[in-house]
Amino acid sequence: YEYNDNNVIDKYNAAIVPKLQEMGIEINDLNAIVRQDVYNYVREDDKIHLSDEAINLCAKKVAAAIMKSEQV
Repeated sequence: YEYNDNNVIDKYNAAIVPKLQEMGIEINDLNAIVRQDVYNYVREDDKIHLSDEAINLCAKKVAAAIMKSEQV
């Protein structure tokens, strides 16, 4: 599947992230978390669903970003 190929993800991120940052949009890079241990963080089913451990890690990062934004 092309949509979950890391090279394609990197290509899209390289194209869009700088533009979003120029607009003042904060990026919460969950891909960086998953990339630390793809083999344990992505389920074997079809290489797109996160493992329970990855879900928890990403959820914590999202919650932290929400909490940070509420303090502003």
